[in-house]
Amino acid sequence: MAKVINLSGRALLSLPVDICEQKSLRSLDCKHNHISSLPNKFRQLVNLRILLLGSNNFSEMPSTIGKLTNLAVLDVSYNRLTTIPDSICELVQLEYLDASYNKITSLPRQFGWKLRHLKKLFLYGNPLEDPPLEVCNNGMRAIRQYEKTTQGVEFLKESVAIIGDCVINNFNKGTLLGNVRTTVLKRGNIKSIRKHVTKHADLQGVQTLIIHGGTQDCGEGKMSVIKESASELRETIRDLRNKYNHLTIIVSAVVPRNDYYFNDCRVMNDLFRQVCKEESCGFVDHEGAFMRKTGTLDSHLYTRDGVHLNSRGTLRLATSLNKVVPILKNHDQNRVKSAKLTSS
Repeated sequence: MAKVINLSGRALLSLPVDICEQKSLRSLDCKHNHISSLPNKFRQLVNLRILLLGSNNFSEMPSTIGKLTNLAVLDVSYNRLTTIPDSICELVQLEYLDASYNKITSLPRQFGWKLRHLKKLFLYGNPLEDPPLEVCNNGMRAIRQYEKTTQGVEFLKESVAIIGDCVINNFNKGTLLGNVRTTVLKRGNIKSIRKHVTKHADLQGVQTLIIHGGTQDCGEGKMSVIKESASELRETIRDLRNKYNHLTIIVSAVVPRNDYYFNDCRVMNDLFRQVCKEESCGFVDHEGAFMRKTGTLDSHLYTRDGVHLNSRGTLRLATSLNKVVPILKNHDQNRVKSAKLTSS
């Protein structure tokens, strides 16, 4: 299946529906057409990293945009947009946004603080009032300062909670941001996590909850146990949303390991990913961070047993999470360290 599709300058009035079946699609260029809406099934393109919709006829940003949580580049310039919807703040991996030459007058509340990885922002050619265009032209740091001044500082205290398997206990507290708290459960499976977060934990001050399960959910290869864990995860997400409607929930995949659990972890992660997709919940897959290009595990990240993470592996896990939720101090530096480890 195609991973890159270029439909630029085709005088299209709508996007071909069969595009939505290209599940592996990573880049879609639809610039210079006459498209005014996207199909509802467009949200299925969960692997999309680059979406170019510049120079079309959009009067509002498609509601499906917020479901494309892997999106890194978004171009909606030269349209007729009057607002940027709150759902764009769900694009936690967004690094580049061009919304120039529209009719936008304001940005979503806490735009600057929620899109922590946004590096390039273009908004010129808009009648912006909140924040003013001169603030936006000075970049994300200026937008965050403006939000701090005009919207109060309450949201600056937003915290991240990581709950689950014992590997969390190995996170170096000195590298974690001050608003990150970790809770390690003796039996770090989804069932015990559900019990903890719904009956014991107070998550009122938490904005983002990361759930990290472990191999205990695999049930030693029993498919019935794996399916039960996926069902428990679904119920956990629903319970949490009923109790904390402000909470952003992200599920952290089980880290691959070099033993008889290897395939079981993959099966379970696939089920967890499906649950997250159906429940519109974030999912962080760590396999790419721990596998070499040859398809084998990077042994430098594990202890001699090939099962437990060493200090490098723990940093790699934290860095993988940091790409979605800021949890590390000096995270750009940590990314450099991670890149060096990959090449070792």
